[in-house]
Amino acid sequence: MAADFARTHAGPHPVVGDPTRSAFAAAGMKRGVFRVVHWRLLANLWRALRGGFRQGKVQGDPWQQGGVLVFGPTRDLVFEQRDSAAGDALALDAIVRAARQGA
Repeated sequence: MAADFARTHAGPHPVVGDPTRSAFAAAGMKRGVFRVVHWRLLANLWRALRGGFRQGKVQGDPWQQGGVLVFGPTRDLVFEQRDSAAGDALALDAIVRAARQGA
């Protein structure tokens, strides 16, 4: 799964995997069937479809939600966003701003 992601999305950036999900748990990322089968799923699905996005093949753990953690050069957490439901939108502007400030 990580190799496929690296090939299609990562460009020159390194990609690591977490098959035991221990890093997800340590980071407080949520997991569970009711995170996918959630009332917000329909709104998130509609937003994605309107934007031209389509669900591809499910890879990895379908119940694991993701998120973004941005750390600064001194390893301090400068931004965090944890998905609560499938399809939650990322705050891309805030992520980029945090990454630039933390660099």
